[in-house]
Amino acid sequence: LYGLWIRALCDTGEYQRALTLARRAVSEFPTELDLAISLGNVLDVTGEVEESRDVFLRACELDDSSALARFNLGAAYERLGDEQK
Repeated sequence: LYGLWIRALCDTGEYQRALTLARRAVSEFPTELDLAISLGNVLDVTGEVEESRDVFLRACELDDSSALARFNLGAAYERLGDEQK
């Protein structure tokens, strides 16, 4: 449910509200991969790319086989200019 709400807020341009909700969701459910990815995506969209990278690293720790978490992590590294990782 949190994930849908976060997405809806982003879709309507309410990024700060989405970020607040995503942080709260991850705080309440720290082992939920989908919520970690949602938080990382909102951080990325709001320009917090370094923090986004850290969240995607955590998502990879939650599920090292998640292609989506790895893709987003790679994209964050690329935006930070660290394409070697």
